[in-house]
Amino acid sequence: GYIYCIRIRLLRPGEDGYQSPDERGFETCQLQSRHWRIKNDDTQTTDNVDGQGVIGMYPILHEGGYTLSGQSSIGAFQYQSCTGPKGKRGSFGGRIGFVPGSLHTPLGPPFMVDLGDFL
Repeated sequence: GYIYCIRIRLLRPGEDGYQSPDERGFETCQLQSRHWRIKNDDTQTTDNVDGQGVIGMYPILHEGGYTLSGQSSIGAFQYQSCTGPKGKRGSFGGRIGFVPGSLHTPLGPPFMVDLGDFL
């Protein structure tokens, strides 16, 4: 199985890959969904898990922090979870979906962010 921790944030000015709000097309974005691929090397099978939010949360990201349940915080949004059967070899990865603006007031089409596989 996999126990994992994911940190999500918008890049800040001066960081490699940074885009201004005008360049990326939004000042905030809200996490909407996730898709995980859990590969089992022993059985050569892949389980796909889709769902809304992450562990029941839908943070809104902004430069320098995030807002969750109406409370603003500084830094990256971080969560921990686990998945998959114990003791199996393989990989775990997927993607997270966001909406520019917020779920209640979207400012553009949803977009996905790919996460590399964890081994």
